Amino acid sequence: VDMLRSGTDVMLSGGLSNWIPQDANKQDSSIYQELAQMTEGAMKIVSKRKDQRNLLKEAQAQGYALAFTKAQLEKVDGKVLGLFASFSLDYGIKSARMKNDPARTMPSLKEMSVKALELLAKNEKGFFLMIEAGQIDWAGHGNDTGTMLHELLNLNETLEYILNWTAQRDDTLLIVTADHETGGFSFSYSVNNLPEPVILSGSLFKEKNFQPNFNFGKPEILDNLYRQKLSYGEIFKQFDELSATEQTPANLAELVNKNTEFKITETQAAKILATKENPYYIKDHKSLSMKTIPKIDVNEAFFISNKRRARQNLLAIEVATQQNVVWATGTHTAAPVLVFAYGPGKDNFGRIMHHTELGRYAIKALLN
Repeated sequence: VDMLRSGTDVMLSGGLSNWIPQDANKQDSSIYQELAQMTEGAMKIVSKRKDQRNLLKEAQAQGYALAFTKAQLEKVDGKVLGLFASFSLDYGIKSARMKNDPARTMPSLKEMSVKALELLAKNEKGFFLMIEAGQIDWAGHGNDTGTMLHELLNLNETLEYILNWTAQRDDTLLIVTADHETGGFSFSYSVNNLPEPVILSGSLFKEKNFQPNFNFGKPEILDNLYRQKLSYGEIFKQFDELSATEQTPANLAELVNKNTEFKITETQAAKILATKENPYYIKDHKSLSMKTIPKIDVNEAFFISNKRRARQNLLAIEVATQQNVVWATGTHTAAPVLVFAYGPGKDNFGRIMHHTELGRYAIKALLN
């Protein structure tokens, strides 16, 4: 609503459910039928609203063209509101798998960015564009290294296009940064599976072979992370859709092992599914209202104690040694984030600064 009021020219995202009236949940309602036709079956029609307000109609009244599919987005011009999922856009793993599928209806982050630049560049007064690869954050919360890799690749593909686009102009400042780090992620060396000695040339190794004191991880780990087929969230969603009698450690291990290259045993799956009484229970709290939660033994206060996410954190713990990966938390951290700037005014950002300073310099660049 605030974005509509501000006169924003282009809005492209997921989240249709926040824009449509409550009656859209009734399949026999006229609004449901209208939306099903408009969206061409590209997404589930469901509303999260508690009222009958139709923000799509309000957007159209303000001159916005609507787009719900990749094909529709390619055709629109002028002010555009694009909503391409009921809730959130696909995770990077799925979007990579669907990239060349002719039946794909959801545009990629790069495709949305290309269209936004095409439309906004027509404004002679200039423009401000924010592009968010927000599911990097979600992958961090779930300690899901494979999904995070795919999200970073999504961002990299998008950023490569934007850098090339910006390089052809002398009036555009590009800033790349983050609001925070999530999860305390790092690749790390370990004492597990120490590498065998290898023969190296040179006088230094004439008397003995080279052998590192620790396992620093093989490059093949990245290949195996890339081969992940489902995000941890999707794996546990499939698990929860099984009947109660089928929600066993064996079936969880089968799901994990089918969709990732880092295998777990039935015993490890049982640890992931183990529960305990929630020591942080608060009635009606958004994240702490479950009385029984997954059992995290170390630093449990730093992992949001709900069933959906904590099991992802526990899976990450079980495969950490195989991945040469450590995660410190399931929440945000205060680790400094990098800032990259390119174009006129970039020198203002080449130092350590507070986030509020970055914002002020960005506003200053926009006003200039």
